Amino acid sequence: MITKEVLEKILVEQGVSPTADDEEIKSALLKANWKNGDVQSALVVWRENIKTHEKRVDAVQNLFRGKAKLSPSDINELLGIEMDIPPKSLTVTRARGNRHISYGIILEICVVSFILSVIFMFAAMWFFKIGFFHPVV
Repeated sequence: MITKEVLEKILVEQGVSPTADDEEIKSALLKANWKNGDVQSALVVWRENIKTHEKRVDAVQNLFRGKAKLSPSDINELLGIEMDIPPKSLTVTRARGNRHISYGIILEICVVSFILSVIFMFAAMWFFKIGFFHPVV
């Protein structure tokens, strides 16, 4: 992993001032045959506070290169969002635990299915001209 001191030495070797803007730093690193993802990581290191740079750079590397999932803290650091959600407000609801089917609903389903089956039976008898709809000769 690259540190701010190493990056400063590389920039001085490339003839770029450490106080240069990001575009100059990016162009100097790209001239030195750096990959675009490495340049982005270096810019994050360059802008980062010394105390917290390691986690944020790791998060950026995970985002661009890793196949592992990002942790919520990494996502918070990348987005710059800090939220404290108390555990009491996070309630876990069970998808199937609270469902209750009453006898009235079961009876209603049975009645509706019986009525529909009778309607379809008479429709089939009419279509095929059998039963009540058969002409008597």
